[in-house]
Amino acid sequence: MRRPCFLRWIRRRVLALAGTRSFNLRKLAAHAQREPSAELAAALLLYAHENDCRERLMSYVYDDDLRREYEKVERHLGDRSIERLALRGTPLQSLPERYRAFLEEFERAYHAPERIASEKRGLLEQTQAAALRTGASPTELARQLGLDRANVSAYLAHGEIGRLTVEDAGRMLRVLQSSDAASRL
Repeated sequence: MRRPCFLRWIRRRVLALAGTRSFNLRKLAAHAQREPSAELAAALLLYAHENDCRERLMSYVYDDDLRREYEKVERHLGDRSIERLALRGTPLQSLPERYRAFLEEFERAYHAPERIASEKRGLLEQTQAAALRTGASPTELARQLGLDRANVSAYLAHGEIGRLTVEDAGRMLRVLQSSDAASRL
């Protein structure tokens, strides 16, 4: 899993919030003001700040309240990189909550590979123990779950956590636990 870059990440979030596939700053700014969406407006400012097109975004803002909010947030942000602010661990408490929420969401997305790897390692340990108790072979498990035998074998025998998704590793553990429980009856 690749780490996200803030600029591409926030661009995708803007598009998702606007419910569109084409990125047109003028139209997105009008959409955020026409159908007041605080989340979309916040995401647009973060995008414009990181992409260094704040003045262009401000030229599209006709709502005085939104303009004042943008100016206030910009004073707090200064010339700092949003990505660095998000990854420093403590988002600016002076920012409104909806802006901090984007920074926190990006930080979670950025650190997702470590979290997923840790989760897979925990599942691997439990799966290996359950496989020993049940005596199930990687081939049997692969056939039962519809997975590639080589990937299941590499996962169980060599601990190669990159071979399976978290969902597949969880499914494998559940299958082993249910067969272990059935054998105890």
